Amino acid sequence: MLRSPCISRSDSAALSLGVVICTHNRPVQLENCLKRLMSCNLDNVSVIVADSAPLSDAARSISKAYAAGYVLSPLKGLSRARNIGTRALMTDVVAYLDDDMIPCDCWSTTILKAFSDMKVMAVTGPILATQLADASLADMRQAVAASSWGISPKSVDRSCVDWFERTNFGGIGDGNFALRRVAFDEIDGFDNRLGRGAQINSGEEHYAYFRLALSGHRIAYLPDAIVFHPSSTNDEEHQRRYIQEVSAYLPFLAWNHPSYSLRILKYIVEGAFGKNRPWRQNSTSTMPKIGMSSYIWSGLIGLSTFMKSVLTHSEGK
Repeated sequence: MLRSPCISRSDSAALSLGVVICTHNRPVQLENCLKRLMSCNLDNVSVIVADSAPLSDAARSISKAYAAGYVLSPLKGLSRARNIGTRALMTDVVAYLDDDMIPCDCWSTTILKAFSDMKVMAVTGPILATQLADASLADMRQAVAASSWGISPKSVDRSCVDWFERTNFGGIGDGNFALRRVAFDEIDGFDNRLGRGAQINSGEEHYAYFRLALSGHRIAYLPDAIVFHPSSTNDEEHQRRYIQEVSAYLPFLAWNHPSYSLRILKYIVEGAFGKNRPWRQNSTSTMPKIGMSSYIWSGLIGLSTFMKSVLTHSEGK
């Protein structure tokens, strides 16, 4: 799709949008993010910076310079910062950016357009490499077509055969997303046990998508709602970290939703036998292979991480 020019404001004028930018001691990235965001169409949009466990007042000063709101999240954790930032807003829709992301010009208006469908409770979009931020429309179209989720709009809810797998394991979107505020309140925000800064260093968005779909809601993917993010190194260490994260999230999911244990086991077995997942056909083609011993060891580390998170959570009650 990748339409040009942007959609008109009249399509979504009834909805207000809040943007939460989570930052953690990265003032240069935060300023770049705010600078690009402020160049977008921000009619009826509120921006707030959620400053996670800061070591200085840099984020507060930068937020003031760009007329953005500021809230302190004194304890480290991305999910915690998102929750604090969201609860400081009074908008119909809340979108999330990390401090090292920059949005495309039509990002905010495209997101609001999707929420004109009242059945949609969350919206996601592609994440492209930062070097494409000023690329031509044709180059961005090509990059989106080659990404995990592709160039066609789609949605996921419980009517989809593979809704469980898509919501939990990256089959609809990742870190570029927005929620209706009522949906955020319904699931009581993001789980503080998940995400960067927590012991289980991933899964917070996927778990939110899963809980929304479980409640009968719809998640939409729009190829036009693009953000740009530095590319991760696709090496063996990246693959090991990925296995560790998945190996921590899977038992977390089974522990909290035991009725889905057989479906989780089925997913694991199918993965072990190389079952193709449509949303991974582009992202895994160049993924390096690691040895079986590294694979098993990474899995055991992930399982140990989950067990530590259970003990920590129990002690904190």
